Amino acid sequence: MDKKGAKVQPSEVRFSCPFLEPVTPYVDPATAYTPIGSLIVYNVYDRLVERRTDRIGRNRFIPSLAEKWDISRDFLEFRFKLRPGLRFASGRKITSESVKFSLERLIHIGENPPKSNPIARASSRYVPLKEVRVVDDRRVDLVMRARWATSLIGISTFICSIVDEASIELGKDLGHHWLRHHSAGSGPYTMESISEHRVVLAQNPRYWGDRPSVGRVVLLDGPDPETEETKMKDGRLDITSSATPQGLISLGGLGFGTRRVPTLLEPTFTVVNDIKGPDGRPLGENRHFVTAFKHALDYDRLARCFGGWGETVEPAQTSVLRGMPGYRRSFASRYKQDLRKARDLMAKAGYPKGIEVDLTYWEANWGGVDNKDLVEIIRSNLKDVGIRTKLRKYSGKEYFEIPVEKIPALTLSMSGYLVPDPDDLMRRRMTWINISGHDYRAEDEFASALKETDRKKRSAIYAALQERYLREGAGIYLLTFPCNVVISPRLRGFDYPPHWGGPDFSKLRFALAAEEKARRS
Repeated sequence: MDKKGAKVQPSEVRFSCPFLEPVTPYVDPATAYTPIGSLIVYNVYDRLVERRTDRIGRNRFIPSLAEKWDISRDFLEFRFKLRPGLRFASGRKITSESVKFSLERLIHIGENPPKSNPIARASSRYVPLKEVRVVDDRRVDLVMRARWATSLIGISTFICSIVDEASIELGKDLGHHWLRHHSAGSGPYTMESISEHRVVLAQNPRYWGDRPSVGRVVLLDGPDPETEETKMKDGRLDITSSATPQGLISLGGLGFGTRRVPTLLEPTFTVVNDIKGPDGRPLGENRHFVTAFKHALDYDRLARCFGGWGETVEPAQTSVLRGMPGYRRSFASRYKQDLRKARDLMAKAGYPKGIEVDLTYWEANWGGVDNKDLVEIIRSNLKDVGIRTKLRKYSGKEYFEIPVEKIPALTLSMSGYLVPDPDDLMRRRMTWINISGHDYRAEDEFASALKETDRKKRSAIYAALQERYLREGAGIYLLTFPCNVVISPRLRGFDYPPHWGGPDFSKLRFALAAEEKARRS
């Protein structure tokens, strides 16, 4: 209270980013497969361990809820010892039973995904978990059904966050519907309120770590970069990740903090499902047709939308990016625009006079770029080789509610990494969502690579799989681009951990407080 008895409002930071997809289906940790979902889960829940990377991209793990852990020689048993005195935001104790419930719930949801969130089937493939054994209140064993080189990485992701069973209204869906509108975590923040365009996080007074300086974080959907840049200038926003490449330069000149954060997100262009050409043949299986559109695209022009090729805008025609096992520069830019070759391939495909198909996309701002601009470039490129398209536009909500098998014809979509792990991402990216890579039929091949603990041998397997994808895949990754972040001069401590969701709000400090702390030390 202040001197007059009025309640003092907690310090507040307003952050905007394009929400892209629906929000509420993805704030349950077991289904946190979108950037906005993973951002919220990261700040509201805790994991047994957290992952960081060193300067050359190698993984290292730091304690979180678990203060220590041991791994058996065969990499099949993991024993974790929890910190003493841990509590959820509800005040209930965090015990080994909490870990058991959370991880068994994850596997169950993966095997029985909600109808509103079919991508959650990936949850059961995240960690090869066979059994969770409670040793005592603070010790728990995770027993794996298979040896994966990346099991600990999976345990460190948002998907494996620990939830408060007693707070959740459980049902046949194990509380998924309840968790769409409430939180049950132990992280630095709780979810105070949520809608599809605004989410409010409030400081968790029972947080076991360093208490955040920022009391409330208001997350706002920021689909229009120019509007968000104006709000930064007049003080209505403190941070935005919606800035255009040009806006980043302009606001930096006005004294705002700026950062181009690598996201490892990639636009994808794909022939979906079994859409057939006028001759009745599935277009995705017509190798000449697929290769024709890969040679039709102007990759350089697409890159210019994001500011041109550079450190954070790079060629990426498979899901393996620089620094990951199996990366080859030649794979990243295998296809280049060659209109004559594309026209010849169209003739070999059986369509010398061209073809007319639907081109679908969902309205979004990707890295400060309106994806309608990308669609128009692609549409023009295709027209030059005889592929005439009829645009079909969806909102993000509409697009993600369409069953994959019903998305028509050609589609421009987005593929994103949940965690930029250099060892396992290719498998996850190219097997989970078949509109942007291989489908589940390739699961066994990727799983065999995953069991290979020799990095050179795994790299060779990934290289072979990329070669196959580039040759046979019914689609193409276009490039990778950064997230353009603008930060108010009044803030310090902006931290973007190694994931694609967003910042760690608990590290934010207000400038005066940060400078005073530095002066005292």
